[in-house]
Amino acid sequence: MAEDEIDRDTVHGLTDALSVAAGVPAVAEATERAYQHRAAQATGWPVVRGWRRLRADPLRSLHLPEGPVDPSTPVGTTSVPDPDSARRAAVSLAVRSVADRAAGPLPAPWATAVNTAARSRLRDVPDALDQAVARTNLHMDHSPSWWRAVNGLQWLVTVAAVAGLLWLVAGYALRVLGLPPLDYPKVGAVPLPTVMLLGGLLVGLLVGVLVRPLIRQASRRARRRAENRLRTGVAEVAREYIVAPVRAVLHSYAEAREALESARS
Repeated sequence: MAEDEIDRDTVHGLTDALSVAAGVPAVAEATERAYQHRAAQATGWPVVRGWRRLRADPLRSLHLPEGPVDPSTPVGTTSVPDPDSARRAAVSLAVRSVADRAAGPLPAPWATAVNTAARSRLRDVPDALDQAVARTNLHMDHSPSWWRAVNGLQWLVTVAAVAGLLWLVAGYALRVLGLPPLDYPKVGAVPLPTVMLLGGLLVGLLVGVLVRPLIRQASRRARRRAENRLRTGVAEVAREYIVAPVRAVLHSYAEAREALESARS
């Protein structure tokens, strides 16, 4: 008996409730914020990057793997918050809805069996959901190539600014010591070291501002990708722990009915 005969929309509602209980929205949001955090650290002005390292990474604080996980490798529990009473109640309601819709056309004894089957593995569901989340590949284990390109540019302009500053300091020191002053090359009427210092600072800040919209857009994509992958894992738990026992009872009912009809004919 196919899953859509149980009621695909009802099963979808069950997946929604389990996703919320598993903390999928929280993990997806943490993925988005982690992307922004890491992107800003990789593409921001190198002089102030140290401050960002003092902030906790939103995703790593949940103790989640960021790349593929070997199916044979055991994974520990996550730090995703446990569902509150409202979320647990929503899961119970969704499970009841699946059972009621599946048991609707059945005789009373079989309807009772369906309801019992739907709840038969509910105790195992929280751990299964946590494992499903922990084994989801969030694709956050590598840096995009454009991060590295922007990072290279930021370091280039930072080195130019530092070189310009040191050049100016050296010239000032020579003047203080009464030595012959440095003859700076000029860009128009402005000494080259001044251009290097101010230009490096301005370009670095400008690059940081220009990449912010790109970071926000890419972080939203990372969030959607993580949410879709997490929901896929949750859907597997729904099918294995709730839908499969119900389908087993429905299959047994179908076999019993066929056997009864054959005996009558």
